[in-house]
This record gives sequence, C-alpha cells and structure tokens, in this order.
Amino acid sequence: MVAPRMSTWRMDDRGRGAAPRFQHSELALALRAVRALDAGPTSRGRNAAVVLFSAILLGLLHTATVTRFPSYPVGATASAAFGAGNEDVSMQFKKVAAVVSSALAVSAGVHAQDAVQWRVEDGGNGHWYQAKMQRGSWNTSRVACEQLAGHLVTITSVGENTFVVQLGSSNLWLGASATESTGCTLTAWQWVTGEPMNYLNWAGGEPGLCAETCMQFASWGGYSGGWNNYFCDWSQAPGYIIEWSADCNSDGIVDYGQILLGQFADANANNIPDCCEQGVSCDPCPGDIDESGTVNGVDLAAILAVWGSDGGKYPRADTNNDGEVNGADLATVLGSWGSCE
Repeated sequence: MVAPRMSTWRMDDRGRGAAPRFQHSELALALRAVRALDAGPTSRGRNAAVVLFSAILLGLLHTATVTRFPSYPVGATASAAFGAGNEDVSMQFKKVAAVVSSALAVSAGVHAQDAVQWRVEDGGNGHWYQAKMQRGSWNTSRVACEQLAGHLVTITSVGENTFVVQLGSSNLWLGASATESTGCTLTAWQWVTGEPMNYLNWAGGEPGLCAETCMQFASWGGYSGGWNNYFCDWSQAPGYIIEWSADCNSDGIVDYGQILLGQFADANANNIPDCCEQGVSCDPCPGDIDESGTVNGVDLAAILAVWGSDGGKYPRADTNNDGEVNGADLATVLGSWGSCE
C-alpha cells in the first residue's frame, strides 16, 4: 500500500493553527480500502474495514505537521475570527466528520431496523420511530417520510431525544429547517409539523453557518444526540429518522401501530387505515357505546341521554366523530343491534 501524503494544518493570518486540510488522495485511499473489505460476504470483512479506516484516519492526524490540536472557534464565530475569504473552520471539521461517519456507516453494514414505539407506559408519547439508512438530501428524505404517512422526526423533549438517539444518530436528518440564509438564527428554526420548538439540543457551537438550513444529528465525538445544521442539498447524507404520529380516528392510538397489530386494514399498504380513507368508522362495533360486547337498549339509552352534545360522559355516543350526537349516531346503534361478534 502506498503511504499517504502528509496532511497539513492551515494557518490563519494570525499564525494560529486551524483545522487539518486533508488531501483528497488521502481520504480516497482510505475509502477504497474500506470498500474493498466491505465487499466481502462476511461480517469479519466489514469489521476489518472499520478498523482499517480508523487506523488510516488516525495516521493522517498523527502525521500532520502540527504541534498541538488547536482550540478553534466554530460557526459564525469562526468567520469573524478568521476574516473574510477564509473557509469557516467548522466547515472543514464538518466535512471530515461527515466523510468519516458516512464511511463507517457503510463499512459497518448498517441497516434500517424495524420501527419501534416509544410506549406511553415507558413515559413516551405512543409514537413510532424508525431509522432509515437511505442516502438523500433533506427534502428527499422529508418526501419519503410523507409517502409512508409519517414525517421527519420532531424532538420536543429530553426523553424523546434520548429515545431517538438509540435508533441511530450520526448525520441522520431530523425534521426541522430554517428559512434561506437564517440557519445561524435560533428563532428561524421550525419543526415540519408546526410544533413549538421549546426544547433545544444543539451541539456545541451550533447552529453554525447561516447557509446551513436543515437539521441533522451531529457526527463528532462528545455531542452524541446533539443537533447540527447543515446544507439541505447534501445528497450523501446516510439517512433519516421517520416518526409516525397520525391518529386519523382520534382514538388516542397512533394508526401505524394499529395497522401493524392487524387492528386496522390497510389494503393498499400506505400506512393509512382503509376506514379513514373510506370515510367510515374504524370501530369494529361502533354502536357498542358502553363497550359491553353487545349493542342493546343500554346503548340506545346512552344515545338519547346525550343527544345534541359531543357525547359528554358517553364519548363513544358520537360514533362518527363529527362533534354531535344526532340521527347518524342513532342509525349506527340501530344498524348494529345485537352481538358484536
């Protein structure tokens, strides 16, 4: 193997060390070695690829002509410190981190796992989440989520962030963006769902450049689970995290999970219950107001008792969820009279 050329440290006009400028040939050599081993059919080759790439990268850092690792500013602070015309130091660091994390994701044979639920009984919100290891830009990932009846993950609490990080973090897209050239402004960021951004978990020095207007998990050490802003059109982002939270029949349970459990039919496999798309009740026995397993006089009495209201103490009396107990609900009870089985 040909020894890689020595990396150099760029010096700013004040003579201070900045970030390492890796030669393209160095990273290319490392990536070729990784991919050669990763092409093997066994996990042994993939594991070896990870070790090899790490060793090469560390070697590049070690042989760099630098006497100490610099303490450099990041984000907008770096632009001010290094002056106009110099590349933002944080950009060099992000580029290297992105290449490393992307390569390691490939060489480790990372695959998307099954969707998992953050259960209410565990302190969660009942939503379902999945890491999708599919390369693409932020917008491509957003559209992919919507096509699956979900959305790019929105994180609104410490607990949710902790849960989501377990699915995968490095460089994966998250569901927040800022308007053009306002990525460095905290108040410019918005979740794709319109939820308030009351919880923030930006990694140190982030958000950085104003032109970076899409959110992802940070990729460098020490900030596991922290957020980073990056360029939205980065098509080589390793993947994204999708969240399912829709509850089309307002029963308090996320539709995606009910479909997985076979509680709702989804003939066209679009993750939307057929009953919702058809505009009919998703309840297998909507006339059973008291949930006794039989539609009888008790249910009829319940309908009449809360007539004209939203259901009150008998919320199931509003069988079609239109906000009022009326003739349509009475027809449902009479039409499903008898045992629910």
